[in-house]
Amino acid sequence: MSWDAAIKFAMTSTLGKKKKPTRQCQLRLSHDEVIDADVYENRGRLRGTILFVHGMTFNGNRDVRQMQACGALAAAGFRTISPPFPFLAQGIIRLDTIERIKQLVSAVTVDRRLAPDGRVGLFSASFSAGMCL
Repeated sequence: MSWDAAIKFAMTSTLGKKKKPTRQCQLRLSHDEVIDADVYENRGRLRGTILFVHGMTFNGNRDVRQMQACGALAAAGFRTISPPFPFLAQGIIRLDTIERIKQLVSAVTVDRRLAPDGRVGLFSASFSAGMCL
């Protein structure tokens, strides 16, 4: 991330404004499973695509803090994909959540409308970040 993007992210994330998703997308995890995810993006230069894995919060990817972070990443030039993780939202730790994260990374990277260069970064906080690693 460049300095100007980092500064934009820091400034936007401290404003405390709730950002709504720009649109929804569908991510195909298998031949019979498709999930809806929120997409946050701004007009202008696309710096990359980020998959946002929310923390263990009751509202999941619709938690105000999560939405604020996604909006700040979008303001910094990143297309941010924020899918729901129901078990994380319920505070349940499951080994298959790691597999779900892997499937979502694959689903985003193969969709050139979401990740034009075929790459995706991960953003997460707290325990969920450990599962991303």
